[in-house]
Amino acid sequence: MLTWQPSISVIVPGTPVAKGRPRFKAYARNRVKVYTPTKTIRYEESVAVHVTSQTRGKTLAPAGTPVRLDIIAIYPRPQRLNRASDSDGLIPKCNRYMGDLDNLVKAVMDGVGRSGLWVDDGQVQCIRAESVYAERGQRARTCISIFLPTPLPTQE
Repeated sequence: MLTWQPSISVIVPGTPVAKGRPRFKAYARNRVKVYTPTKTIRYEESVAVHVTSQTRGKTLAPAGTPVRLDIIAIYPRPQRLNRASDSDGLIPKCNRYMGDLDNLVKAVMDGVGRSGLWVDDGQVQCIRAESVYAERGQRARTCISIFLPTPLPTQE
């Protein structure tokens, strides 16, 4: 069992975006182009930019180093949860509206991978993720925390 130490924490403003399914575009002569939806690409780039600003472009987890990834996806609070009887704090999100949590994890991992924080997303050994609605009056965001093992394993 590994023990983890916090390495970096990043907040990505804006509504979390789950990884979109690949899209296909047909061309003449039975050619097909496969592409990722623009919304997904923009979100992954936003994650990469925010992580890179924290790490200054350094690889914090060299090859062979396990990583723990914690994600809290905070979605905009729907109008139906703004009643006086509703909590002012975070409210668990228990539906597929705005994407599944597993697809959000894929988008975050791809964005962090683009930042160069780790060599390969196969290094992620532990993932903790949750999705909630924002506190009353607060904005949507994604909170990402990266943990490295303590002490760091020796490279052989």
